[in-house]
Amino acid sequence: MTSIVAGSADAVVYHTAPRLGCRAVLADRFEPEQAAPLLSRERVTGTTVVPTMLARLAELDVQPGAFRDLRFFVSHRAALPTEHARRVEEHFGAAIVQAYGSSDSGGIAASHVGDAPELRWSTVGKLLDGTELRLLDEHGHDVAPGQVGRLTVRGAHALGGYFRQADKTTEAWRLPLHSSTLDALVGYLQRRDELHPHRNAPSLFISPAGTRLLYCNVHWTFLRLVQEAGLTPRSTACRPRPHDLRHSFAVKTILDAYRTNADVAARLPLPTYLGHVSPAHTYWYLSAAPELLALAGQRLERSLAEGQ
Repeated sequence: MTSIVAGSADAVVYHTAPRLGCRAVLADRFEPEQAAPLLSRERVTGTTVVPTMLARLAELDVQPGAFRDLRFFVSHRAALPTEHARRVEEHFGAAIVQAYGSSDSGGIAASHVGDAPELRWSTVGKLLDGTELRLLDEHGHDVAPGQVGRLTVRGAHALGGYFRQADKTTEAWRLPLHSSTLDALVGYLQRRDELHPHRNAPSLFISPAGTRLLYCNVHWTFLRLVQEAGLTPRSTACRPRPHDLRHSFAVKTILDAYRTNADVAARLPLPTYLGHVSPAHTYWYLSAAPELLALAGQRLERSLAEGQ
């Protein structure tokens, strides 16, 4: 019965319900006289609404037991007055859960049906599991409390683009690749689609059976390739791992920028490759290699000396 197809409603109805194997009941439009019988007839367990929809539902003459299957309302898009939430819970016998999201970001935060009533009525709860929320300036740095910045969200519930801004979405997801890499990817995709035109997984890389790759198989294949390439471990406790490729790529890219006295920030589409929100998140690699840390320190000293 949601009134919007993005934000919290998107996370709860269009993503969560299918993942849990639930049935989603949709209405073309909201009229309380038609919505109430629909909730009862379809034995709806939970529904997403906005405060004005709740207010109109609360005006109905509700018979005891009419909504015995209804367990919760998810109220979003605007703040819900505490007294209003209390009356709705008493009226329907279903818990009020408040959520927060936006058309650009998707679901961000929500309270839980197990939370105390005062928490559910007066707050939007905590960040959804796996969600990172930050307020950044135009350079991707955290802003100080009280200052204006851009709300940046990433995680399993976040949307993959900008609302009605296809150009900005394309720019955000643009990833520079060498022509040889593109040729290899195109060749792989053609071969994959020939062998599995109706594959069983949406993943880019799939198994011979057309399913998502299992980590244990990826790890075993990696070890075999390490042996064939003649790579030897430094010690029994320090053996090559798949994740080391990512780490080495990041460190060597930044090292090359420092050695050639290039602009490190200009070298970064690196955060895009690594899946980071901003270059600030990639700089922790500076502490991972002594040479890199030394070069960064030398550049800082030169910069301070020039400033003096």
